[in-house]
Order: sequence, then structure tokens, then C-alpha cells
Amino acid sequence: MTRPLAIITGGSRGIGAACVQALYRDGFNVAFTYVNSSEAAQALEVTEHVKAYALDVRNIDAVAQTFKHIINDFEVRPQVVVVNAGINLPYLPIGQYSHESFKQIMAVNLFGAFNVLHEAAHAVLDGGSIIGMTQQPSGIRVGQMRVPIGVFGMIFESRPNVTIEAASLAIKSGNACILRGGSEALASNTALAQRVQQALQVAGLPAEAVQLVPTTDREAVGQLIAMPDYVDVIIPRGGKGLIERISRDAKVPVIKHLDGNCHTYIDDPCDVEMAIRVTDNAKTQKYSPCNATESLLVAR
Repeated sequence: MTRPLAIITGGSRGIGAACVQALYRDGFNVAFTYVNSSEAAQALEVTEHVKAYALDVRNIDAVAQTFKHIINDFEVRPQVVVVNAGINLPYLPIGQYSHESFKQIMAVNLFGAFNVLHEAAHAVLDGGSIIGMTQQPSGIRVGQMRVPIGVFGMIFESRPNVTIEAASLAIKSGNACILRGGSEALASNTALAQRVQQALQVAGLPAEAVQLVPTTDREAVGQLIAMPDYVDVIIPRGGKGLIERISRDAKVPVIKHLDGNCHTYIDDPCDVEMAIRVTDNAKTQKYSPCNATESLLVAR
């Protein structure tokens, strides 16, 4: 299984070096950049999965070129980009700063961060985005990056509408999916999955991004949930017995629900006519799904 790729700027020392080591331990290929600390950078290159690259983040062309080199070297686009290159602000009265030193700090901490994030926005895997960026007192910027999960398996019972719903969610979120439906709807599920694959081809996307297990043999489920090298997460959708079995036997992470009681709550005050429409729809729009309302709570 190909390791995911993480890129860290300013990764030769301190927090950056700790990030390099932690991501490597977590199973990533790690590319990190440095400016002057070549000896410290070389000390971190203890495996083929960790590589150092000299980079001045103030130079936007150099940032773009370095990203290209990294992607070519590892033959995969990054899932994680950590913007750590920066100059710590010394705790001095403002009158003791020179204009030149302040310009240098801003060139690295502000414009350098923009250069890296700008390139990351084009380089990260499809569907990725950087959110929640905050700056710590040390000057380090910390954010979260949304990326696709990879391949998820969905195991469901009976209703063939799940084939379309799961395929749509996979395509929209940039993931691939392997679907296994119930025996009662195998023919319908097969026809719907074929239509989805045709649509993917028309759109210029790989038809194999959505696949249907072509058998109702229970052994196929056992194999699917025990393949962590090929499946990143399993999502069971069905009754309590199905979910308990998947949770018990899976060797792949499981996103699950189990027991529940779906409520509709009407607050006070409220638009009574709207509340009646919402409540009626929550129960009668479709009776069979597990998210149909079962209890009505009204504020008094």
C-alpha cells in the first residue's frame, strides 16, 4: 500500500522536526524543507521515506518548483501540508525593532506562509482544503486540512436507493467506494452500479471508483472488512445484527450507528404550521428508513 505524503516547511529543528518524526511514525512519506540547518536536516533522513529539500519560502517560484520535485520524487500528491517555516518574534519593545528586521519576519511568516498555502491548494489531493488557520504566539500557523478518506466499503441491506446515495457521496467527496447490498435487491443494485460507472466514464472519471460486490455470499463481507491494505473504512448501514457483526469482526476502522430513537422537537415559541409540516414530513415522507421520526417532543 502506498504511503500518503506529508510536506512540512521548516522541518529540520524544533516543532518541525517533531512533526517529521511523528508523521513518519504514523505511516507517512515525509518531505520537509530547511534553509540553513543542513546538518540537522541530514540527521532526520534516516529512511527513504523521509527526504529534505532546501527552500526559501519567500520565493514563490522556488516553492512551486520544490512541490513539483517532491511530488515527482514520491510519485504521489500530498495529503498533508504543515506550514511551520517562520521566524520567532523576539519579545522586545517595538521601538527596538528595525524596519528591515520586521520586513524579513513578515516576508517569511506572512508571505512565505501564503506562498506555501497557495501551492498546497493546487497540489493536495482532490477534495482537499485548508480550514481553521490560526497563528500561535510563537508565530507558527496551525490549520486543519480536509482530504478524502480513500476507499470506503459500505455494507447495507435491502434498499437499492443506498447504491445511488453511497456512490453520490463517494464521488462528491473525492473517494472511491465498494458497495455490498442485500440479496433481495442484487439485480437492482447491479443495474444501478452499472449506470453509475457509465456516468463516471462520460465525465472522464475512472469507472472503477464505484464498485459493487457481485455476490451475496456472506464470506465476501468477511473478506471486505478484513482488508486494511485496500479499504480505509467500513460503513455498515442496516439492522442491529449486521452492525454488531461488522463491528466485532472488522480489521478496518468502522463508522457505525447502533441503537437509537429519532426525535422531532418542537420549541416554544414556534411557527405552528411549519412545525406540523416538518413533523409530518419527518414521519410520513418515508416510513422505512432508520432516520424516520419515532418520538415527538413538544416544549411546554
